[in-house]
Amino acid sequence: MNPAASGHVLLKHVKVLGARVSVHWSAVAAAGLMFGVWHRQPALALEAIACYFGLILLHEAGHAAMARRLGYRATEIRLSIIHGVCFHDAPDTLRDDALIAWGGVLAQMAVALPLLALDQIPGFASLPFAGIPIAAFGYYSVLLVAFNLLPTPPLDGAKAWKLLPLLAADARARGLARKATTAASARPSDEAPPRGRPSTDAGPASASWLALACSRLMDAGAGWPEIASGLNPGHDRVVGELIQRVRASHMGEPLQGLRLIESACHVALEDHEDASGVDALTSAVDSLGTLAKARW
Repeated sequence: MNPAASGHVLLKHVKVLGARVSVHWSAVAAAGLMFGVWHRQPALALEAIACYFGLILLHEAGHAAMARRLGYRATEIRLSIIHGVCFHDAPDTLRDDALIAWGGVLAQMAVALPLLALDQIPGFASLPFAGIPIAAFGYYSVLLVAFNLLPTPPLDGAKAWKLLPLLAADARARGLARKATTAASARPSDEAPPRGRPSTDAGPASASWLALACSRLMDAGAGWPEIASGLNPGHDRVVGELIQRVRASHMGEPLQGLRLIESACHVALEDHEDASGVDALTSAVDSLGTLAKARW
C-alpha cells in the first residue's frame, strides 16, 4: 500500500529494525499543536514532541523486535495521532501471533519500570528535562499498557492473552513427559524396551519406527515436550536438533508438526525402504522453507 494514499508520509532513509517508518498527517498536526501551546518554551516543546512520537514508536518497535526474533520480517511502522501499526510477515502459528502482540507492551514496560524507579529518588524528576520523559514513558506508558491489554479488538490484548492457554498446555505436556521419563527410568535395566521402541544406545530411529511413533503420539494428543522425548528416546543430538526445527515452525500446532514428520517418513520409505529417521526429519525440515530455517 502506498503510504501517501492513506494519509501517511514515508520518512525516506529512516528504518527501525529493518522496517521503514511513515507518519500520518494527523500526528504531524498534533505535534504542531503541541509546539504552539509551548511556543514560549521551545526546548520543552521539542522534548514533548519527541516523547509523543517516541512512545508510539517504542511500542511498534517492540512488535517489530519480537517479530524479527521469531524469524519474521518487519516491513513498515506507521505512526498516527494516538496509535501506530507495525506491519510484518503473517505469523505461522497462534503462539507467534500472541508473542508478537506482547512485544509492544513488553518494550514499553522495559522503559517504564526503570523510569518509575528513578522517580522515587528525591529530586530526580525536578532535574532539567527529566519530568516530561518520566511522565510520558513512565506513568502514561503504564496506563497505555493496561488499556492496550484489554481483551478486545483491535487492541493487543485480543491476541496477547491467547498465549496463556498455550503455555498451560505446554506445562501439562511437560508434566506428562516427566512422569513418562520417571516410569522409564524405574524399569529394571535388564527389562527389554517396549516393542517398536529402539534402545537408548541404538542411535537415530528408522523412518518406519519414526512414522509409527508419530501415529501413536497423534492418537495421544501429545504436546511438544512429549513429542521431543517420544521421537528421540535415545537423546540423539542430530535427531533432537531436527525435531526442534520442526517445533520452531509449528510451536502452537504440535499435531501439524507430527503430521509433517509422519508424511516425510512415508516419502523417505518410498524412496528407500531402509531410510533412517534422520533422512525423514531432514526432508521434513527442508520442506519448511527458508523462513523456518531463519527462525531457528
